[in-house]
Amino acid sequence: ILSLHRSVDGTIWVGTKGGLVRIHGRDIENYGTKDGLSQNAVHSICEDHEGHLWVGTKHGLNEFVDRRTIPFTVNEGLPSNDVGPVLEDRAGNIWIGTTGAGLACYDGKQVKTLTVKDGLASDTIIALANDPQTSLWVGTERGVNQLRDGQVIATLTTEQGLPADGINCLHFDRQGILWAGTSAGLA
Repeated sequence: ILSLHRSVDGTIWVGTKGGLVRIHGRDIENYGTKDGLSQNAVHSICEDHEGHLWVGTKHGLNEFVDRRTIPFTVNEGLPSNDVGPVLEDRAGNIWIGTTGAGLACYDGKQVKTLTVKDGLASDTIIALANDPQTSLWVGTERGVNQLRDGQVIATLTTEQGLPADGINCLHFDRQGILWAGTSAGLA
């Protein structure tokens, strides 16, 4: 199992090396390349405010709408097909982390990309998280960035007290505290 997501309606979505699995009650359905998925290995799953599912693979992003797949790749503006984490922010933008090509933001019309040239700690994006206010937090292989209004406003690394710069996961708890799983422990 590479990724998990629970939809608003209680459906469990499971990303595996063999495709995307939908579990709803006793019903189990499998989706793969034969169903339009860009690749069978599903690394990330995100549900947007309209109930559309965004599925990240190493061959692009796939939007599931009414059980049909819409590909979203470099042909549609992504900086890379090597998709990592995917997250919808509070404004409805879809953020797409890539391996080596930065962070893409899709606003429903166009894609904008942020890279190290824009202040990201690295172009390899490992984790994404929304904070309780208006910031997007980006975990990379070289630290954590805080974004507001699409701009990098802060960078956290070992210099600011992280146990390591390699970020594996990010999570906000009920009190609004950011937790970072690093290659050397929890911060």
